[in-house]
Amino acid sequence: MSNELSPGPRENAPDSGSRSARTAHSEAFRTALARSRLAGLAFLFELLFLFGLVAYLDGRVRLSIPVQERAAIQTIRIVLFAAAAASAVATRIIHGRMAARAGKDGEEAGRLAVLGRAALTGLALSMAPATTGFVLYLLAGQTRDFYALAFVSLVLLFLYFPRPAAWESLLAREKPACRLGGRA
Repeated sequence: MSNELSPGPRENAPDSGSRSARTAHSEAFRTALARSRLAGLAFLFELLFLFGLVAYLDGRVRLSIPVQERAAIQTIRIVLFAAAAASAVATRIIHGRMAARAGKDGEEAGRLAVLGRAALTGLALSMAPATTGFVLYLLAGQTRDFYALAFVSLVLLFLYFPRPAAWESLLAREKPACRLGGRA
């Protein structure tokens, strides 16, 4: 009796020769992807820590704002929001160019190393708006500034979180199904 919901043949099963090379991952691929995903989770926990820290400080500690003039605070806010926006754009450009290099000729280990660095760079740069928002919160004392920029970081972390399908297509030198993986 056959179960229609059972999964197909396993990757290392002897009869899985008809499966494409894209689905049969090497140990190096799985390790590099796992490390990149672990880094992504670490950045997510850093963001959650910042959320908790701001919530704690806002409820219990009254910050003495170093800048008292309203015009100076507005200028600082505009400059830091512009810096956060520039970092979001820079994340897209830098990550895309680094990921595109992974699709170039070379051995798989070298291309995986480039993909790992691209993922780590994209994830680290994704945290720049939240860090900027935290600095702005410490300077101006307004939580809405932090929450707005932390939300931008959360979206960027989601967009640049390493996905197996994007890595497979880049390593296979195909156009990624999602342009977030870089240019192929």
